[in-house]
Amino acid sequence: MSYPKGYDKTIKIYTPEGYDPEDKSKTYSVLYMADGQSLFGTSNTRSIREWRCDETVQSLINNGGDGVIIVGVVTNDDNRFSELTPKIGEISSSIPALPETMTLEGETFSNFIVNDVISYVEEHYNTNGIRGIAGSSSGGLEAFYIGMEHPDKFSYVGVISPAMDFFEDDAWNKYLSEKDFSAEMPKMYLYSGNNDRIEKIQCTATVAMESRLKDKGYPADKLTMVIDQDGAHNEGFWALYFPEMLCFGLG
Repeated sequence: MSYPKGYDKTIKIYTPEGYDPEDKSKTYSVLYMADGQSLFGTSNTRSIREWRCDETVQSLINNGGDGVIIVGVVTNDDNRFSELTPKIGEISSSIPALPETMTLEGETFSNFIVNDVISYVEEHYNTNGIRGIAGSSSGGLEAFYIGMEHPDKFSYVGVISPAMDFFEDDAWNKYLSEKDFSAEMPKMYLYSGNNDRIEKIQCTATVAMESRLKDKGYPADKLTMVIDQDGAHNEGFWALYFPEMLCFGLG
């Protein structure tokens, strides 16, 4: 699929067992995810692990649940940081200086998901209008941003080990103060480990974000926060919590 920045982007679409494109009477919810290269297999450059998304959906089906279409937008090491980081405000002083040539293109990625990917999927697949958006690390930050920018488009948001620490507290406070949380908001599943160096930083920032959202008026019954004290910053742990996130979103 053509990306607005002038290059092609690979989209991986998983359909659950029993999916029949000709049977329009059976429709499915859709989960859109960043880092599609690590959702279903090990052929990615970031890690030898995977999210095991397809196995999770199959397990849900085996236990009487509904199938889910999962749409993974592939990113790579050369551009994922730029694509998955929005312009929220002042960058944290703890973040190393970015190269002058690097731009934060999270808004472009967000619009691509909402305007292009969703339109394509809902035109070509049997969907029921229930949508989720999820991601981890920079992808978790981007999923959060997409949910904030387009709350009417998604039923739930999976914010996994998100890079919330990238921006200063004042930037987050200003950004969230401009949002209207009195409208219908998506469910939000916040997760962080607290074991390795990266996760300890993310955990502190994610817990602070949960508190900040509540203070700003985000519906408390739409929020859940999960911390794994042994959790590390990798797909192995994210795969462990993917079923819980999915069930929370669809429950």
